[in-house]
Amino acid sequence: MKTVLLIVIALILPHMITDGQEARRDRHPAVAGSFYPAGEEKLRSELENFFRTGNGPDRTVRVRAVIAPHAGYVYSGHTAAAAFAAIPSDAEYDNIFLIGSSHRYSFEGAAVFTSGFWSPS
Repeated sequence: MKTVLLIVIALILPHMITDGQEARRDRHPAVAGSFYPAGEEKLRSELENFFRTGNGPDRTVRVRAVIAPHAGYVYSGHTAAAAFAAIPSDAEYDNIFLIGSSHRYSFEGAAVFTSGFWSPS
């Protein structure tokens, strides 16, 4: 039986990138610098602070799903960090599903990201 982690957050459609041979979908940050820091060092520092100062839930319970807010970090960073802190650092999952609404596009149905990578920049 595969272990699955369901994370409910915002989903924004991926961008297409062409590497010369075939189109590959890599998801790049859409609002870096607006709702969270754009630079890796500042972003890492801010996230470490959220996790350090937050109150995490009971880590003895096996986490099957996380429901976390996805507003700008200034509004929901501590709450989101507390939600993700419930996942033990040594936890392993075969699949992770991110589910959420799009804030940039209106469409019927669902957008499914099936290939490529979530890129840090």
